[in-house]
Amino acid sequence: MSSSADTGVLPPGPHPAGPPARSRGPSRARSGRPGHGHPWLTLLAVALGVMMVGLDATVVSIANPAIAKDLNADLAGLQWVTNAYLLTLAVTLVPAGKIADRFGRRRTFLAGVIGFAVSSVLIGLSGGLGMVIFWRVVQGFAGALLQPASLAILRNSFPAERLNAAIGIWGATVGVSIAGGPIVGGLLVQHVNWESVFFLNAPLGLLALAVGLWVIRESRDEEAAGSFDLPGVALLSGALFGLVWGLIKAGEDGFGDAVPLLSFAAAVVLLAAFVVNELRVERPCCRCRCSARCRCRPRRG
Repeated sequence: MSSSADTGVLPPGPHPAGPPARSRGPSRARSGRPGHGHPWLTLLAVALGVMMVGLDATVVSIANPAIAKDLNADLAGLQWVTNAYLLTLAVTLVPAGKIADRFGRRRTFLAGVIGFAVSSVLIGLSGGLGMVIFWRVVQGFAGALLQPASLAILRNSFPAERLNAAIGIWGATVGVSIAGGPIVGGLLVQHVNWESVFFLNAPLGLLALAVGLWVIRESRDEEAAGSFDLPGVALLSGALFGLVWGLIKAGEDGFGDAVPLLSFAAAVVLLAAFVVNELRVERPCCRCRCSARCRCRPRRG
């Protein structure tokens, strides 16, 4: 015997005023703002962000002579203007990816865009070489925040059949910005000043922020809810630091010098320790070993 709930017909008697309640699921899905979650607009937002990172990887090499003349910097100081950015970017990429997975890719990407644009402006406003190097470190960390988050955002936004094309465009944007950095830097230094090389990131950052706030959907890795694997992060970051630092010093003193050799040896040892650590941790995302209460690991029956 079917009930009135099955047939959709109300039983006799008084009824409350107003139409029957309806599910809000489909209407909520249609109530988003225009363009929100659109894959190609999302690609535009993340491309603007990574363009800033690519430009600042090479544009500074052209601005260095003008920086040295204006700030009375020696060769060692100028090398740190470039190396501080690249070293910070390389070492913090892996922790930044974990941050994005746990706290949200959209939030992390936008934080990186804001940090990158603000630090770029502060570099141009710096009155000494020490402040330029400091803000270059901040700029490198902000670049690390937005780069892995941008790829994760693309993966979450595009269907599988179009993801390769989107990643290809993303990679082409990075490549073109790196290759175009010296050209853009040369034009700006010659016709404006060295500060304009960094001020250029302000409009790019504002545009990326505006488009990103409007179109990017939030996403995160639900399995990354556990605590950070701090030993693993520290070991891998230390190995990357040793590798990059060794390459930097080898470019200055040669590969046969003691400092590069020690740096490479430390990188190998730390990388081996990282592998051992990861083999001992059942879920590298979480240090919790309590199988009954751990949210990152299923119960064993």
